[in-house]
Amino acid sequence: MNNPIHDIWSAFRAASPGTWKIMLLSVPLFFAIVVHADDRTPGDIITAISARSRESYPILPNLSTELQGLACNEIDASATVRNAVIALDPTNRNIDWFQALKVLEHEKAVWCLQACLTHYSDDVQVLTLRALASLGDPRAVPFLLEYGSYMAVVEGGSENATLHGIIQHEIVNTLNALTGEKVSLRNPSQDPDGLKKGILIWARAYLKSVARDH
Repeated sequence: MNNPIHDIWSAFRAASPGTWKIMLLSVPLFFAIVVHADDRTPGDIITAISARSRESYPILPNLSTELQGLACNEIDASATVRNAVIALDPTNRNIDWFQALKVLEHEKAVWCLQACLTHYSDDVQVLTLRALASLGDPRAVPFLLEYGSYMAVVEGGSENATLHGIIQHEIVNTLNALTGEKVSLRNPSQDPDGLKKGILIWARAYLKSVARDH
């Protein structure tokens, strides 16, 4: 990610002495812009992730008040997490999104990662599912079950259908990793019926684990 302080210093070093005065006068304005741009609340930052989600098919689920609050807590607690979530803004480049997801996985920001499943990009959703599977945190199961139910449909087209099939299989892999189940889809591409059956199995396994832990 860019470091604005480093960029300013590099610009000063490269400039001729005659331009330093102009640049010094510009610094307060620059900092005002940076502060203003980074001045959003955690809730606004989380909401921005799903800004284009209604362009997606299937429609993506909304975050519950509780999940959004927990994601906001992660943003409040860590500047690293905050910057990563800001980088996931749909107006940024996909390379920024992918790097941000690596950061969130490294920081074990399980709630912010769940929020990333409302990002309109199929690639972001796939990488998010893999990150959640890698973390193995069962707290992600309830929202994954809801997300899976939204994805349990057939999508037409060639490229879209292929990507949607990948998402369905990644949902299976992730929920198997988090619940210890061994659900598999019969169709190597899209299999909404198999996914729906899997959701029932994962939900039962999750409820059993919750009851056992309490």
